[in-house]
Amino acid sequence: MIQLEKFINLLRNNDSLSDYDELQIRENWEDALAAAATALERMPSIGFLSTKKRINTFLAVCSHLDQLVSNSFINREQAQMALQVLRLSNKSFEKAITMFELRQSRFGIRAIAELPESARLYLMSMR
Repeated sequence: MIQLEKFINLLRNNDSLSDYDELQIRENWEDALAAAATALERMPSIGFLSTKKRINTFLAVCSHLDQLVSNSFINREQAQMALQVLRLSNKSFEKAITMFELRQSRFGIRAIAELPESARLYLMSMR
């Protein structure tokens, strides 16, 4: 998995990290990292050039993170951090989240409402 300092440096290099954001990342890092590790263990295959499997993999990871939030193991912010940790740590998940991003404009209101909460929050952060 990606290390904390590398994660922070990547965000700094993109000019998307305030001092407050860095503090929040540092405070939530351990729980977000643990959540990412458990999600990675349960992550299904993305298949070979399969749009459907890649999106389903992203949604399965989001569902797992939502379950961790529901059971009070992590909070919503840590779940969103876990998605970014996975994106930067695992090529298969990077492909899955990228496919979700590419296809998100095709989601109707009903489809969005049926997404796992972590996926909806991620989607809102993109818009």
